[in-house]
Amino acid sequence: IALARITQGSLVGGTVAYLASEGLITGGGPSNANARNVLRASGWQPYSIKVGNRYVGYNRLEPLGVLAGLAADFAEISADLSDDERDNIAARIAGAVAQNLASKTWLEGVSNLVEMISDPDRYSDSYIRRLLGTLVPTGAAHLTQAIDPVWRDARSILDTYKSRLPGLSSTLPPRRDIWGRPIKREFAGPDLFSPFPMSEAQDDPATRALLETRVFPGPVARTIRNRELTPAGYSEYARLAGEYAHAGVAALVADPAYIRLSEEDKAKRVRREIDRGRELARDEVMRQIGVLEQQLSPPR
Repeated sequence: IALARITQGSLVGGTVAYLASEGLITGGGPSNANARNVLRASGWQPYSIKVGNRYVGYNRLEPLGVLAGLAADFAEISADLSDDERDNIAARIAGAVAQNLASKTWLEGVSNLVEMISDPDRYSDSYIRRLLGTLVPTGAAHLTQAIDPVWRDARSILDTYKSRLPGLSSTLPPRRDIWGRPIKREFAGPDLFSPFPMSEAQDDPATRALLETRVFPGPVARTIRNRELTPAGYSEYARLAGEYAHAGVAALVADPAYIRLSEEDKAKRVRREIDRGRELARDEVMRQIGVLEQQLSPPR
């Protein structure tokens, strides 16, 4: 029986590894957060099966989810290994195990606690917000997600409460992807309690250009020229910067001359369009702030 189980596990693992190499099953994705954000903008999501044009999450489908996740993580890691790195493959496998287990709902709290203890200056505020946010009943949070499927930009403990309550979540600005679009939740299943998150693949030339050139821009800053933006102001800045950058990159890759550029020049041109889009957005937001200040200034 034990031998049969080992054989079955090896067969499933090998099959999952092959499907992962074909892009039909995903693991945790790159460790770089900016690279993951670009992938997400293409519709990709971690620990998912690609069904047609959609990614459907499997990581809560136990125990198959654990095995599939480990095999997919290992397939993604192996693609980046050189001959020298294979000597350290055991450590990489351990990292894959930790990454996969950390994605499990029942270990998420432990993972967050370890992050907070290891780097309190960076993670303590977000850990406390998540912990206090769990005081909102799960049913209310699920209802909120059904009514308002947009991920909200919660910057404080009060914001975390609002993001989980029906009617209040929509008062918070949305989280935005690299192109300034609101990030939404989707679920595969008959109702809002479905455990299978879902996303739809996007065949977008601008996003494809970022992935091909390995240009992974980070989020826009929350300050402009030493002025801290309000949550609404930051959301507007992220929206404009994303829209301008997307328009610039899309126009760039549509130009027949782009194909003839070297890989290095393609990356430089793409970065230039991202920077240009953000500069245009900064100028526009500063103009909006100036107009608002004039409107609010007392008459002379």
